[in-house]
Amino acid sequence: MSETTEQVMRAILNADTERRAQALKVLEGGESDGLPEPLLTATQVCERLQISRATLWRWRLPCIRKGGVRRYRWPVVLDALDKERANARPVARP
Repeated sequence: MSETTEQVMRAILNADTERRAQALKVLEGGESDGLPEPLLTATQVCERLQISRATLWRWRLPCIRKGGVRRYRWPVVLDALDKERANARPVARP
């Protein structure tokens, strides 16, 4: 087990019951109750949206680059998609 993982585990074990419940809720993808949203990988975003990685790159969704790796905040992704949908032109149908 890495030192960082060990530190996180100690922090969780030493936290009060309410804080542990909040952490578990965030890890399961639920509401964070004021805690920062976890960063998602490109794979996780693709799975949630049921799209390919090529589509994700083509859409150019807002991301955070950390160490050459892109990470996404789920609420920001949803907001960007909503804005794009609102600005989309209707498709002419024959």
